[in-house]
Amino acid sequence: MKNSRPSSLSQIYNLKHAFEYELNNVLAFEDRQEFFRVINYFEQRITELKEEEKQCLRIQSSLKK
Repeated sequence: MKNSRPSSLSQIYNLKHAFEYELNNVLAFEDRQEFFRVINYFEQRITELKEEEKQCLRIQSSLKK
């Protein structure tokens, strides 16, 4: 289910917001056939990206010290 990992904080940030945008679009679907599968995928990836974002920020802050 995962794609290759983004290599920078800006890529993670952009990808996370793209998933959040698409998730909002899916919520407006009238056809619910794959609704829950898509929602679960987006929610999982957003959660994973938030964790990756936190890790990048920790690494960046440790390098500045």
